[in-house]
Amino acid sequence: MAAPAWMRHATASLHYVEGMAPHRLAVATLVALTRESPSRAGVLRHVSAYGVEAVLPVLVLGLMVGGVGVARASGVLSAVGGQQIAQDLLVLLVRDAGPLLAALLVLVRSGASVAIDARAAEGEAGPVALERIIGLQLSVLSLYVFLSIAALLGGTIGAVVTLGAPIELPGASLDISGLAMAALRCVSFATVIGLFSCGEGLTERPTTVVARRTTLASGGACLLLEACFGVLA
Repeated sequence: MAAPAWMRHATASLHYVEGMAPHRLAVATLVALTRESPSRAGVLRHVSAYGVEAVLPVLVLGLMVGGVGVARASGVLSAVGGQQIAQDLLVLLVRDAGPLLAALLVLVRSGASVAIDARAAEGEAGPVALERIIGLQLSVLSLYVFLSIAALLGGTIGAVVTLGAPIELPGASLDISGLAMAALRCVSFATVIGLFSCGEGLTERPTTVVARRTTLASGGACLLLEACFGVLA
């Protein structure tokens, strides 16, 4: 049985088509999922490029944000429950702000390179984007874990410095549903970044324009998505 016209159009080579929209790339990627499995070597290569190389900056960012944030909160508000406020701040960072911070860090470091790599790759639009999107999803999820651990450690150090005693790590507040929502945010942000980056990379626009549009469009979409998650939470 012949494939429908829309499927043949979606899976046709879409390299360098001016004005490719993310929704067209999304259709081509979904069709590619039904046609072939992503290469494990390709996915791991992209995880190494987008995630592994960003581990050190994420650890530094987590230590700084957790330590400085808790130190300021507990130091200024020590008279009115600084320890509890510091613990709540860590929960807010790990559960709510962590996924967006990890995604934006990946976007700033790798968004433009994803678009440029997609332009240089050979093959149909779906397969070109598929491995990169999965690589971004795994990278953001992994970096979120590292960011959370570093933030908790930094927050504990900040509490010891300002309060003289470590705070209780937020166990009850970080329940399974909260962590599942954080993981969903990571995957959603990474998917948006991948679709916008590959979609821009597969156009005929100049490379400098592609890099700028990738960062602005992906960042704006992530912030809008975060606002939607905030309303639903």
